[in-house]
Amino acid sequence: MKNTNRIRTAITVEDLYKAHSKLLNARAYKISSIKGVPYEELRSEANVAFVKTLWAYDPKRNIKFITLLYVIVNNQLLDYCNKWKKQLPDCKEFENGMESAIESGLEKLHFLRQISRQLSKEAQGVISIVLNCPDELVKFSYQCGVKTYRKGLELYLIKLGWSPNIIRTTFDEITILVKEN
Repeated sequence: MKNTNRIRTAITVEDLYKAHSKLLNARAYKISSIKGVPYEELRSEANVAFVKTLWAYDPKRNIKFITLLYVIVNNQLLDYCNKWKKQLPDCKEFENGMESAIESGLEKLHFLRQISRQLSKEAQGVISIVLNCPDELVKFSYQCGVKTYRKGLELYLIKLGWSPNIIRTTFDEITILVKEN
């Protein structure tokens, strides 16, 4: 008998969720558009709020489930938005940091282009690969389970047919030239 009651309860909870999922979606969408927090994040939080409502609901208190759900979902989502916003850096700091990172990146790019003229064809090829396809390298490194960019580049070059000896001498050549400049 107890198993039957549990199944009935599970079906009732599932039906209750289906009946109120439109409210969960609507509140998550509305608050997402107002607060700027990603909808998917808020939709997940709305599900958490639904479970909290299930635990808090007491039919003896003479309050409708949907009313309690609305209040708990709203409070949960607004609280989550406040916590989420606190995790973000200050926009001005972020913009200043981005500007300096871009400037630094442009300086490094200019530096690499300058020294590449002094390198062998193999070393120029390595620099060309680094400058022209970083996304592919990062993806390849991730697929190989490599944690450093250099190791990912080595594996990528091996995949392209380079011998480990040529890779090592080419990296040494680049390292020496960079240290000299």
